[in-house]
Amino acid sequence: LHAASIQKLLIADENDIYQVTMNGSRLLRLTDENSTDQFLAWTADRQWIIFRSNRFGNFDLFRMRPDGQEVEPILTWTSDEQLVTMSPDGDWIVFMARAGKFASDLGLYRVRPDGTDLTLISDTSSDPFSTWTPDGEWMIFWHPHQQGSDLIRVNLMTGQRDTLSTGLYHHHFEGWSPDGEWLIYSGTPLFKWELFRMRLDGSDDQRLTFYERDARFGGWSGDGNWLVFRSNNSGNYE
Repeated sequence: LHAASIQKLLIADENDIYQVTMNGSRLLRLTDENSTDQFLAWTADRQWIIFRSNRFGNFDLFRMRPDGQEVEPILTWTSDEQLVTMSPDGDWIVFMARAGKFASDLGLYRVRPDGTDLTLISDTSSDPFSTWTPDGEWMIFWHPHQQGSDLIRVNLMTGQRDTLSTGLYHHHFEGWSPDGEWLIYSGTPLFKWELFRMRLDGSDDQRLTFYERDARFGGWSGDGNWLVFRSNNSGNYE
């Protein structure tokens, strides 16, 4: 369910995309093809809906107007395009696609919403996307491996790829500090979840909680000075 404006919403079933008024009085079907059409994102100016469809065989990226008109292909490759995210400024669609037939051919790409300026950002595995850095310059991904998982960052424009967290255990992104200076993550250094923080470049890595059992991120106080978390140190989560 996606808010298009205060008055209208976008909803999607398994195959099509619909527009509905907030009070449910009017339902408009935006896609009506013998295909699977999946909503992905709005452009920053709300003038286009980005979606993917297999109407040409494999899944490609398309755009259409909010009323379902002017459907245009953004990219039509021989492999599926899987949207990762829209850049915070709305200037770029970031997606993964396979340029060849092997798993090693998978790449992370960026393209304008009108299909121009297609650029390979980096060769990458299918690491799940987590978030953008507050400055909008880096994407944070979660990278699983045999010993656990790491957090990595990839630069939107240069493709630079840095590993932020290391260690033979799991790391999960939790949130940003209110000032945008710290990345909060949870980790399992001793087979239990604890909270940590580090700078956007992975420096100043600090452990924040020291409990016999799990400590999980919950949010921030209203003034932004305190981190709120829950723990089952006493037996139940509190």
